[in-house]
Amino acid sequence: MVKKNSLKENSDFLFFGLLIVLDEYRQYQTFIEDFLKKEIEVMRESYLSHISQLHMLDINSQSKILEQQSQKYTEIITTFPHNFRASFLIQIISLIESNLTELCEHYELTNKTKYSIHDLKGNSDIDKAKMYLTKSCEVDFNKLNPEWQFITMARKLRNKLVHNNGLLNKSEKDWNAIEK
Repeated sequence: MVKKNSLKENSDFLFFGLLIVLDEYRQYQTFIEDFLKKEIEVMRESYLSHISQLHMLDINSQSKILEQQSQKYTEIITTFPHNFRASFLIQIISLIESNLTELCEHYELTNKTKYSIHDLKGNSDIDKAKMYLTKSCEVDFNKLNPEWQFITMARKLRNKLVHNNGLLNKSEKDWNAIEK
């Protein structure tokens, strides 16, 4: 009889790779957030410079400059950070899904299990990974409840962003849960 490799034996290498990727994501997030903060300062300086010159211009030119500055400011203050953060969340959840799937597939191959994650039915790859890890690897998700609930809610938020063009409505049925 062949001894089954434990989930830990199967996951150490995959986990190490995930830590490296997550560190790269953290660096990327920090870089973009810092860049956006710097751009806000550049925008404020540009705005103040334009404001000081407005008195020399006619009313139409003043209006045009103020409109352009307002649009740029809105983009840098609201639009760009929102789009970055929404796409970043989508990337992170996709990373989690793919890594959980890879972990299950690796476990299946090394232990030659009777079924794979792809044989299971579920609402998402994350749900199927949970079922597979519970049934095949005897992972007790009750011990992981706060973390797992966070991942589940982040997945719901990701789905809403993906299917609603990056926007959320307070009228959504699970808005309160997502907001928390």
